[in-house]
Amino acid sequence: MKFLERALDGKNQFWRYLIVCLSGFICGQLIGSIPLVTVIIVKTYVNNGIGPEGIMDFVTLGISKNLWLFLMILPFVVSLFLTIYLIKELHNRTFTETVNGTKKIRIKRICTGAVVWVILMAIYLIIDLSVKLIAIFQLNICYKLFNTLFILPFTNK
Repeated sequence: MKFLERALDGKNQFWRYLIVCLSGFICGQLIGSIPLVTVIIVKTYVNNGIGPEGIMDFVTLGISKNLWLFLMILPFVVSLFLTIYLIKELHNRTFTETVNGTKKIRIKRICTGAVVWVILMAIYLIIDLSVKLIAIFQLNICYKLFNTLFILPFTNK
């Protein structure tokens, strides 16, 4: 079956997509943020209350950077898994079929996309470094010229 013909398989009504997107994001954020809110409440209680300005400052609360990062990423991970589950239930498809259009993952296309991305980032890096190098070189010339022109009148002959 062709790639675009796969879009006609399964249940494709608009309301199904709307439910997957909205409930996947909203419920995922609510469920995933429960551990974060719990840690903030416990740490605030242990520290005998912190003002409203320090409630989201993890250093003030005494939370390690790694735990804070995990707690901040958790709602998005929950949203991803909830979206995958809802796609299976509401659309009668697997997540791979929805994203890829076939029942298998095409590694060659993923690698091609990664190579194109690396090439684009390398071009951007070369352009960025060359612009910065030119700017530093011009700044250095201007600095030396300014010093020479400024100091020259004050020298004794």
